Amino acid sequence: MCITYEWNDVVEMFNVVFRSMTIMLVVVSTYSFVMSFPRLVAVGNNVMNKSHPLESELIFHYFAFKIIAPWNYCGNFFFYVLSGRQFREELRLMFCCRKRPSGA
Repeated sequence: MCITYEWNDVVEMFNVVFRSMTIMLVVVSTYSFVMSFPRLVAVGNNVMNKSHPLESELIFHYFAFKIIAPWNYCGNFFFYVLSGRQFREELRLMFCCRKRPSGA
């Protein structure tokens, strides 16, 4: 059985995939920037090299490095789970200790 597509159908499928990938890349990039920005500010402020840093500066430094920064990595995992059908399938196979079907 041979499946044939019209040229317009192929272009439309490509456009849908390209559009969804572009949206995903913009969302992930924006998320990474927002999550990394407090670290950039903390490094720029250079709290640890001051002789008498303010308590609020120390709290912000701790918050930026110990609380916000790890969420950058966790968020990427959730973006993949929410957006990638293939990623979810591989994850399911991995946690169920199953092998991929032959030919996949």
